[in-house]
Amino acid sequence: MSDVLETRPASRRPLVDRYRLMLLIRVFEERAAELFQQGVILGTAHSCVGQEAIAVGAAGVMREGDYSSAIIARTGISSPRAPISAG
Repeated sequence: MSDVLETRPASRRPLVDRYRLMLLIRVFEERAAELFQQGVILGTAHSCVGQEAIAVGAAGVMREGDYSSAIIARTGISSPRAPISAG
């Protein structure tokens, strides 16, 4: 148990920031899917609902000068490059 406590982040703030970003992506993706079904968004749509943690986790470990790209233009996968607070 002490090993777990020693590896905990000093601050929960980065975890909360990442959770909020995952939630933001989820809400956006769900709304985009609604608009697509209503015919407001034309063309094709590829939802990434359920994959928010992948996008946020990958973006969270990127360093200055790193690049990311998506094979499919998934909005949530492409968008989490916003700065995440380090605490």
